[in-house]
Order: sequence, then C-alpha cells, then structure tokens
Amino acid sequence: MIVTIRRRMTGYLPYICAVSLVLAALTAACGSDAPSDSPASGNAAPATEGSIASDREVLVAFYNAMDGDNWTNNANWLSEAPLGEWHGVRTNSDGRVFNVRLTDNQLSGELPSELGGLTYLIILGIMDNQVSGAIPVELGDLPYLATLEFNRNQLNGEIPPELGGLPRLLSLRLEGNQLSGEIPPELGNLASLRNLDLGDNDFSGEIPPELGNLSNLETLDLSDNDLSGEIPPELGNLSNLDTLDLGVNDLSGEIPPKLGNLSNLRALHLGGNRLTGCLPEGLKGVEVSDAEDISLLIC
Repeated sequence: MIVTIRRRMTGYLPYICAVSLVLAALTAACGSDAPSDSPASGNAAPATEGSIASDREVLVAFYNAMDGDNWTNNANWLSEAPLGEWHGVRTNSDGRVFNVRLTDNQLSGELPSELGGLTYLIILGIMDNQVSGAIPVELGDLPYLATLEFNRNQLNGEIPPELGGLPRLLSLRLEGNQLSGEIPPELGNLASLRNLDLGDNDFSGEIPPELGNLSNLETLDLSDNDLSGEIPPELGNLSNLDTLDLGVNDLSGEIPPKLGNLSNLRALHLGGNRLTGCLPEGLKGVEVSDAEDISLLIC
C-alpha cells in the first residue's frame, strides 16, 4: 500500500511566515547583523566558558579525528591564521567559533567528544562525508546550538538522549546514516525544533508519542526505517506541520483521526506500511497522487 497525500497549496501563508522568521533568525545569528545578545555577536549571555585558545584546541582535535590531511579543502587548518579564516569555520567579533560547516569534504573517522567544548557553536554541519561511529553525548552540552546536520554519513549506534536538552535547536538532520535503536522520547523536549529528519536509518520500536509535544515542528521525516506499532495520535497536535513522512516502515493499525487536525499539512507519505481503515475526514481537501495505488478511502 502506498499513500501519498499533498494538500492544495492554499491558505499556507502562516507556514511561509514561520519559515521566513526561522531563516531570518539564522541569518542574523550567522551574519554581521547578529543581535547584540547572540553568541555570533560576541556579546552572548553569561555562563559561557572557554576561550579562543580552547576553541583552537577543539578544532585541532576535530581535524586529527576527521583525517584532516586528506580533506578536499583544509585551507588554513592547523595554521596560525585566525580561526575564522580556517576553511568552513566562522567566528564572532570576539573570535569565538559559532559555525563549523564542512559539506562534502571527505571527512572520515569518528566525531571527537571535544566538540562539546565549542561553547558558542550555533551551526554544526558535516553533511555528505564518511564520518562513522557514534554521536558524542557531549553535543548535548552546547547551549546555543541551532542546527545539527550529520545527514548522509556512516554514523551508527543510538541517538544520545542528551540531544533532547538543546534548548535552541531548530533543525536536527540525521538522515542517511546507520543509526539504530529506538528514537529517544527526550527529543520531544526540543521546544524550538522546526525540522526533524531521521529518515533512511535503522531505527526500530514505536514512534514516541512525545514527538507530539514539538509544537513548532514543520517537517517530520521518519521514513525508511524499521519502526513498528501504530501512529501516535499525539502527532495530530503538530499544528505547524507541513510535511509528515512515515513511509517504508512496518507501521500497522488505523490512521489516527487526529491527523485530520493538521491544517497546515501539505504532504503526507505513509506508503510501505501495513495500515488499515480509512483516511481521516480532515484530509478531504487534499490532492492525492498515485491514487491508483491507494486502498484507503476517506472516512
């Protein structure tokens, strides 16, 4: 059974506004117009730790752990140049690291626990590399982290529940790895989260109902895993959700009627499961693609 639903693109101005606000916040944090109380401005809130020297030590440990000598681009790494001139690194006005982004750069090896010492870090992106091993629990100590993108690597093991303690996290992308175990219910504590993508891994067990607490969530992708059990009705509480992809798992039972409450939903993917019953009445106003393969009717 394949179920793919796309809502007609009308009445979704609130969604566009929400995305614009998120992008504006990230742009401000990462650019020269950072707000005065953001870590990117060099005037962060108190209770910060470390120094430029300690940030340099962390980056050196990261370089050595990630086989930096064989990166596609390692310009200025390990040099005496300011950290902000190292390829893929950005610093604030005080010289503290707030952005490390090294996409498709031939990184390999296991992530070092020292990354938890980059106190001012806002963005950590190492997509499309060959990074292996486990996600360090120390990443849960980063108070300003807003974007964590490890998608399309070779990470394994479980998601550390400590990641559920990141108060400012907006985007968590771990798709395309070899992560396993159950999805930690602690992720339901990420009150600021907009994007959660755990697709194309080896997660098992049931979908935590705690994910229904993510009131700001706009994208939830749990596709291509080994998730089982029923779809939690609590997902119907995600009033800002635009895309829900639960396809290609081993989900069973009926689709919760509460999913019909998702007024901002534009894309729903449920194919490749063992669902029964009917589609909630609240999904009447949607466009259905691949209609010939859908065996569930509107209730």
